[in-house]
Amino acid sequence: MASFQIFFASTFFFLLFLPNTASAQICQISYCDGINSPWVEFPFQLNTSQAKRCGYPGFNLSCNNKNQTTLTLPNSGDFHVDYINYQDNLIYITDPDDCFPRRFLKQSFSLLGSPFQLKNTMSNHNYTFYNCSFNKTTHSLSQPIPCLSSDNFTVFKSYYPDKWLQSRCPVILHAPLSVQLSWNNLNCSLCESGEQCALKSDTSLEVGCFDYSSTLSTRTAHGHNNPLSSKSTKSAAMGP
Repeated sequence: MASFQIFFASTFFFLLFLPNTASAQICQISYCDGINSPWVEFPFQLNTSQAKRCGYPGFNLSCNNKNQTTLTLPNSGDFHVDYINYQDNLIYITDPDDCFPRRFLKQSFSLLGSPFQLKNTMSNHNYTFYNCSFNKTTHSLSQPIPCLSSDNFTVFKSYYPDKWLQSRCPVILHAPLSVQLSWNNLNCSLCESGEQCALKSDTSLEVGCFDYSSTLSTRTAHGHNNPLSSKSTKSAAMGP
């Protein structure tokens, strides 16, 4: 009888802690297999290898057929993710066709419906683009943009005002060459060292801190509501 009680108690405690252990395993850092792929952790979720609760809605990433990390914006399509800075809440994206200015020229770049904002940094500095009705490969401070040019005209970009081009070519665009996006803090600053943010369940938007350093992980009492509305200090649990 004593042996049965010991067996029952052991089984009970094993089942009690099993779901949390599974949560810890499925929310571990993940990444695509490509070279220099950025690691993926909360608030992002790699939908090919992580459960829903590992990421906040709108932060879903995927791996394309070349194993490149991809962010899909609802109104703009797919972009390559070069780097994610979790400490400063920044994600660096590039155009798959290596022609981000064309997105702005065709007005096909929009952040509507996404949790991101265009970061105001030097990397997002606008260049001036000139459409010139002559074929020229180089010119002083300006450089040609092959993906916007054709046999009949050349589009140049200039970081500084180019008086020679201004007097000969109309300006068609002011846009950056690459883009950094930012997101609002998700209230992970209460997570202690060794804990990691994640959604408390697949059906809740409440964020909690999980202890992933222990084999028998337990959820702490650090739940937060409405995380996207917060602009508190940056998460101590998110490292670069």
